[in-house]
Amino acid sequence: MTLSDWGVDAFGENGEFLLEEAEKHLREAIEICESINYPAHHAFRGSLAFVTTILGDIEQARSLIEYSDNKLLSVPSENGKFLCKKAKVLHIVKQSDKATKALKQAKSIAKELNAKPDSELQKAIIEAEQFLSSPPGGTPPSDTGSSEEREQ
Repeated sequence: MTLSDWGVDAFGENGEFLLEEAEKHLREAIEICESINYPAHHAFRGSLAFVTTILGDIEQARSLIEYSDNKLLSVPSENGKFLCKKAKVLHIVKQSDKATKALKQAKSIAKELNAKPDSELQKAIIEAEQFLSSPPGGTPPSDTGSSEEREQ
């Protein structure tokens, strides 16, 4: 799997740089949140797991997911968003059954919270649903239109 498989080439030479910058800032956010014992570091780990998966560090992504899995239960909306990121990571590494299970858990949380259609959780669910509709390990669907549409 290469960065271009994930549409990073759409950013030209800056694609990998942007992901590496995101990785750097997410690591900083995790460090700050951990230093003050703020549980948001678990949510940031979900985002970092997704970025590191795209960058090709699957083992690091798995470690991040495993460390923070079930640690946001006291904050259901954040747990739901974490589960959506977990689903995307699992889909990339071709663990589709586990990805589907994580997404179902997120949907269940949204239902329990009566999450509004425009909530961050519902948006994360829709994004994850679209992502999981792409072939595992392949190019995810884009909400910005096809590559042909972008080139015109």
